[in-house]
Amino acid sequence: MGVQQRQLQCRQSFGNRSTMVQPQRCSNLTPPDLTQSCQLRLCSHWEIGTDWSSCSVDCGMGKRTRNVRCVSDHGSVVNDKECNTRLRPQGSEDCHMGPCVTNWYFTGWSNTCSAPCGPGVQRREVLCLTRGGREGGECLGDKPADMKACNGGPCAPTYMWYSSPWGQCSAPCGNGTQRRDTICVEKMGTDFKVAPISQCAQLEKPPSVQTCAMEACQPQWFTTEWSACSRSCGKGQQIREVRCLTPDKQHSPECSLTDKPDQEQLCNTIPCSPQVADENCRDRRHNCVMVVQARLCVYAYYKTACCASCTQSAQLAKRH
Repeated sequence: MGVQQRQLQCRQSFGNRSTMVQPQRCSNLTPPDLTQSCQLRLCSHWEIGTDWSSCSVDCGMGKRTRNVRCVSDHGSVVNDKECNTRLRPQGSEDCHMGPCVTNWYFTGWSNTCSAPCGPGVQRREVLCLTRGGREGGECLGDKPADMKACNGGPCAPTYMWYSSPWGQCSAPCGNGTQRRDTICVEKMGTDFKVAPISQCAQLEKPPSVQTCAMEACQPQWFTTEWSACSRSCGKGQQIREVRCLTPDKQHSPECSLTDKPDQEQLCNTIPCSPQVADENCRDRRHNCVMVVQARLCVYAYYKTACCASCTQSAQLAKRH
């Protein structure tokens, strides 16, 4: 912090010109300030905040760093621009930790053999590490073995039930059952083979059947068989019953109408023979198609009851 000063003069103006006069002439005026405080910039300097860090590597060439900051004369940290950058102490430098030496390191062997009986292996972890315990170097010599043979002694057979995965549910909806195969197996070391069921008789056998629940069954359309055709020729009609039933066979209004089966259909659409001129010769029974198929037209009763169908059948027989 400093002070700025200036001089005062009493001057008399004449148009564009002015002349200095005695100070008493300005006694009736308030004089401007002769001084004011001023500050050019903070006085500051570089300060080392921390000691050098440890080297970034355990061996070979690395880097170490320290904290360097710009501090004002009042002790507060300020922007680095307030200090002379040419006088800034180093914030980092190279460091050499000596040549990197690597060695093979390994754990002890695992306590158990991989096989409970018979031949198996024991394992251990083997690593190539630097003096500081880092991986990535190249060790001299062959890598020590990370496994060795072991033997758990002679194997005695053990028997157990083995079950396959559950099959599909027997019902597409609602409640059903699932089944699976269950067999007795013999385990000798790490080998398995099918054994007689008697070997597992003393063991509790897993269930081979279980209940399963699918989504609730929805009502669906049911139909009867088509009725006999109403005519033996000339476009007849067949009908059938169509009902919407729940899973317990109760009537329901919830079936989709777009999926509803047809209740009527055309049948025997071939034109009737024009040679049947007698208007009284017509079918009087609904099952005349079956009469013709059963060859009953040779009997007078059926020939009269199914006159049109029997006459047409006879005419077709003559043509062939």
